[in-house]
Amino acid sequence: MIIVVVICLFLSYYVSSFFYVISVPAILFFLYGILEIIFPSFKKTLRKRKIKKVINPNGENIIFFENKSDGVRIRFYKKNDVLNGEFTTYYFGGVECIKANFIDGKIDGECWEFSISGGVKRVIEVYDMGSLISKKVFYTASKRGQIANESSFKKSENARGILIDDIENELKV
Repeated sequence: MIIVVVICLFLSYYVSSFFYVISVPAILFFLYGILEIIFPSFKKTLRKRKIKKVINPNGENIIFFENKSDGVRIRFYKKNDVLNGEFTTYYFGGVECIKANFIDGKIDGECWEFSISGGVKRVIEVYDMGSLISKKVFYTASKRGQIANESSFKKSENARGILIDDIENELKV
């Protein structure tokens, strides 16, 4: 490539300015190739657009997948900048993934995690104002719907469930 650039510059100086027109894009192409070698993700960062997350302190909040046409990723409500109301995450295609409820920033009530095929609950956790009370984990596939594990907790234990960790991780992204 560098040989082509040198030849075009030489010919543009001694023969015709037409070769100069060819050498400019060749030089740019060559520089782009060097940048790709030094920074392998250079092309991706030029084209990649970061979707701006706007979180409202009061009311409904909707976060889309990186490609907005893929649909809603998370839908939740806040009151005075604290989670309050229904919290739902979605798989691609709009199938619900996690459904929970918050009161004044604390998870409360029955929360579910659905399988990707939808309609089949994988995990059900019951919370009382942030404390895990019970948890049921279900089989999927051939034994779907059958309980794989069931646990109960006392409110004083302050046990944490799987779903609250998943929700916190979703909100960090």
